Amino acid sequence: MKAKFVFGLIAVILFAALSFRIWLMYEINSAPDRPSSSVASLRSLEGKIKRYAADTGTLPMNLDNLLRNNGSPFWRGPYAQRTDLFDSQARLIRYEVIDPARKEFLLSVVGKDGATRQSIRSRL
Repeated sequence: MKAKFVFGLIAVILFAALSFRIWLMYEINSAPDRPSSSVASLRSLEGKIKRYAADTGTLPMNLDNLLRNNGSPFWRGPYAQRTDLFDSQARLIRYEVIDPARKEFLLSVVGKDGATRQSIRSRL
């Protein structure tokens, strides 16, 4: 009798833990845009772009240059992984060189509706 009670109690605890995990994953994946995590992704990528520029003396032409050498003899990468090119919501981060002479660039995250959610303007 006691063994059945213990078995039943363990089954209830496991069911509750599994249910909580499923609910938590649903909440994380269906949550609205999280600006703070997008900003963190942009700031991280900004630092990787600046390390690339410090080594090569130029801004990357595109974000793929952080992953593969574009022919620069000073390239010491890779500076990023493919996953670094996406924010926490798996949206591709956009990169645009605004002013090559001033080494100024823009990183932005665009939502599903095409509107810019977060952006960072930076300069070396």
